[in-house]
Amino acid sequence: MRPHLRSFTSRQAGVFTCAQAKLCGYAEAEIQRLVRRGAWVRVRRGAYIERTAWATADADERHLLKARAVLLALADGSVLSHDTAALVHGLPNWGLDLRQVRVTRPMLRTPRHQAGVGHHVAALPDAHTTMAGLPVTTPVRTALDVARARGFEAGLVCADAVLHAGANATELRQVAALMREWPGASASTAVAGAADGRTESPGETLSRIMLQSMGLVVEPQVDLPAVGARVDFRLRDYRVVVEFDGRAKYATAEGVADVQVLWDEKRREDRIRELGYVVVRITWADLFGPQRAVTERRVRAAIALASRLGRVTA
Repeated sequence: MRPHLRSFTSRQAGVFTCAQAKLCGYAEAEIQRLVRRGAWVRVRRGAYIERTAWATADADERHLLKARAVLLALADGSVLSHDTAALVHGLPNWGLDLRQVRVTRPMLRTPRHQAGVGHHVAALPDAHTTMAGLPVTTPVRTALDVARARGFEAGLVCADAVLHAGANATELRQVAALMREWPGASASTAVAGAADGRTESPGETLSRIMLQSMGLVVEPQVDLPAVGARVDFRLRDYRVVVEFDGRAKYATAEGVADVQVLWDEKRREDRIRELGYVVVRITWADLFGPQRAVTERRVRAAIALASRLGRVTA
């Protein structure tokens, strides 16, 4: 690659346009030849990247490369938003649809889906956008846009993560109020009211949704000083602790079961039970499909058992 073109790619995460290549002395026929040989990969119409950079990128990274290519083609104040913005901010990708790059374009008259891009039309106050090397909606705005587009659960997963990272719950509610007349506003309003930054993972968010849908009052991340432990959830008014278990928690970096971690976790749970709590463990599989009803019955059974046990000692 010629040095002048390299100066463009260094500022654009490796992506460059056909116009930029021509500006650096490449003829149209030469560009097409480089693509046919596989030296350059067409990211989208009129935008390219070197093969090695594309080959080493994972699916999320490729989505972001496509997003950069989209922005290079737009010069109207457009910003990355919705699912794509969530990826930019490192929010959980549970429930997102990354088949299209998502942009919000306040100057566009009507929304549309074209050439792998979802073009959204909405107001973009300055306070709703940030520059992190890319024009993108803020984490708070992004979480609420995800809620409007993908529904309550996906939105709450993002909003919990945003608050856990330090965002302000008041700002979340204020931005939701500005969206109250927008499509999908019922979901963004509900998410703003339900978000809880104490929740530490998508699995915990979805567990909380399930427990609350059962009419239970949930206290996230409760410290039990008597055993030096923190539990994911305690059910208020019941001697029941609910823990969400992700498989990675018990595995080494190589994916092998960590016997010491398993042993320590067993001893920790034994101490919690000795305080008079009934412990229910939930995994990803327990939250979906027919298994969810089974999980709800397990929680109900734990509540019934706890009511027959002695009082909690700490």
